[in-house]
Amino acid sequence: MKILKGRLEIVHTTFKNLNFLAGLQTVEASEFELEYCKTLLKPLHLSQYFEVPVSYFENAFGVDISGNPGLEELGLTNLTSISGIFLVTMNPKLKRLKLPNLKNAQLHSPYTMTPAVSVSFNSPQFCLTLQEAKILLNYRKINSFVFFSKVCKPGNPTKKICVAPKVGCENLVGDLKIGPKFDFKKVKSLKFIYGSLIVKDTNLTDFKVFENLLEVVQMNSTKLAIDVQGNKNFQNATISKLQRVYTDHMIGVLFKNNHNSLKFDFKSCISIRNAVNGPDNQFSTSFDGLSCEDMEKLKKPNGGK
Repeated sequence: MKILKGRLEIVHTTFKNLNFLAGLQTVEASEFELEYCKTLLKPLHLSQYFEVPVSYFENAFGVDISGNPGLEELGLTNLTSISGIFLVTMNPKLKRLKLPNLKNAQLHSPYTMTPAVSVSFNSPQFCLTLQEAKILLNYRKINSFVFFSKVCKPGNPTKKICVAPKVGCENLVGDLKIGPKFDFKKVKSLKFIYGSLIVKDTNLTDFKVFENLLEVVQMNSTKLAIDVQGNKNFQNATISKLQRVYTDHMIGVLFKNNHNSLKFDFKSCISIRNAVNGPDNQFSTSFDGLSCEDMEKLKKPNGGK
């Protein structure tokens, strides 16, 4: 089998791998099927404050590989394209997806409050390759996702993919820690951080050194995505090209004990918050304990707003 139109569901099995499906190249949910799902669920009028029960996924087309206690790898080595939903959850021995040829993911949830992608509650050692992360985290095409994971450290770092900042690197896998004596030439080309951006006790006044930074992705729910503290000259938090900050932390972006004027930088706060998992994440960004709305109400010492 090379093409499956509909739903691939593998749940509560004893399989160690799925290599019997190694020939599978495409799992496709047609536009008709996706519209059917939306029509089916629309009359439910579920509140945004409640999770949609699992039973409502039964008519969602795509991939669901969940609750397989012995599953160690997927083994779908020829899978290149998926559409619909993609759920890989509660497989306690699963350490890798092993989808080396996945190139296209047109992922959509049948209802706005259910995730289109969920990769969660697998082995504590589970990680996504950089290629898998980039495809599954394509936020321009995906309405919602849940990840309890990390990005695997590349076995063979290259000039553009690194595990420590260096000149020419565009994809950093790991935390970027910037202190007083940091060489900022190493981050001028940086576009993606798969870890935390930590800036502490520097003489920086702004983020202009990150002239190409597009995304900060922190999948560890116990870690801040952006942590900026103790920079006494830091007055402007804008990152000019920033498009997305992915975080599962309740407050994913923290600015604390920097220059006093930063708490009046309402525009930077809004700009960053809009990048954090979408514009409706009201409490994701904190400037000395203040929300963006709190900052907007503050009056500067000279009487201006």
